[in-house]
Amino acid sequence: MVQWSRFQNVCIELEGSTLVTGVNGSGKSTVLDAMTYLRTGNTQFNKAAKDRDRTVLGYVRGDTRSNGEARYLRKWQRCQLYCDGIFRSDAGSAAHGRSMH
Repeated sequence: MVQWSRFQNVCIELEGSTLVTGVNGSGKSTVLDAMTYLRTGNTQFNKAAKDRDRTVLGYVRGDTRSNGEARYLRKWQRCQLYCDGIFRSDAGSAAHGRSMH
């Protein structure tokens, strides 16, 4: 993930069954939202929590949801997001996912 919410340049390798755990606000849903967006293009983020404030633009700009000048981590007029993933099955076949925004 490059420039997705608070993540600047992060590679996450998952294998087999994976448990995503952490304290509130640590980024669990943010990582899952990136994976969902990468695989499906679905932008209904964190639907179970009924969190309607999460958008692709907010993730790309690094929306902190605070007020004032500190609201966005990336204040540039033009921002880019780059997510890339390779998904492998147990049989060894691979599917490639890529998203730029």
